[in-house]
Amino acid sequence: MTVDEFPIEIRHLMLHRQQEQKGKRNWSVFQNLKINGFAWNQTPEKGDFWCDVITKEKFDVFYAKYPKVGYPDDMPEEIKMLALDRRVEQGWIKDSLGNFGFKWKDTPENYDFWYKIHRGNYSGYYEKYGHLNNPCAGITLPSSCPSYKGQLEGFPPEVVELMLQRQFEQTGKRDVSLFEKNRTLGKGVGGFTWDDTIEGEGWKFWNDVIEDKKFYKFFERYPKQSLINSHIKTNQNDKEITNSNKGIKVSRPVATITTGERRTATGISGRRSKATIGIGRLSHKAIIGC
Repeated sequence: MTVDEFPIEIRHLMLHRQQEQKGKRNWSVFQNLKINGFAWNQTPEKGDFWCDVITKEKFDVFYAKYPKVGYPDDMPEEIKMLALDRRVEQGWIKDSLGNFGFKWKDTPENYDFWYKIHRGNYSGYYEKYGHLNNPCAGITLPSSCPSYKGQLEGFPPEVVELMLQRQFEQTGKRDVSLFEKNRTLGKGVGGFTWDDTIEGEGWKFWNDVIEDKKFYKFFERYPKQSLINSHIKTNQNDKEITNSNKGIKVSRPVATITTGERRTATGISGRRSKATIGIGRLSHKAIIGC
């Protein structure tokens, strides 16, 4: 199992412990070498706990200490991460497991915010925090900060822009209203065929992003930092399109997306070897075999 497939509660606490020790969260460190990222013995859980959870993948050990709570099936990952932040801040109390494991009234967002989330209304999250905290920072999009309706409600604008680009590549037009009615539309009915995109294993990528709303999968491939540095951006270019019925050529804007470095599930191409990365970073015992 790759570290990306670990349950969200475990990935969250790994990032939280990393932030406590390093001052920031960087998931790619764990992708490069899953035993890296923070000193296990310097956490409240200590080394044996993390050896069982991370190395031996004994997830029941984690949930014995930090009981699992239920989330709505379509709840976006970034909202789950915020809920887990609040749970950690409140010391993993056990008397509110039905309410995501923390007391809503004792959060910066207050009770009403989490009540709506619990009922499946996620718009309040994006109104308060935007997409990835600031979706419009340094990004050139068709509008300053677009919002979408219907089945695209709550979708990050970067995701929708790439959907529209793939739609244009396959159909010659951009029409967000079609996706707002049915976000999984294929090429034959005006959308795009996932398997025929350049994302590689296109069906799985787009199923994760569009169907399951795992937006973190999109930003793992096209990172936020790349967006801010304009490695992924939309440009308005002119492309001549011929109307097959009338033989008339017209110019229309086309959104193009370019990427700088490509991140994969195992990190960035050309990185140092795992062995090199791991040397000197861990203060606990050598982890192989724990």
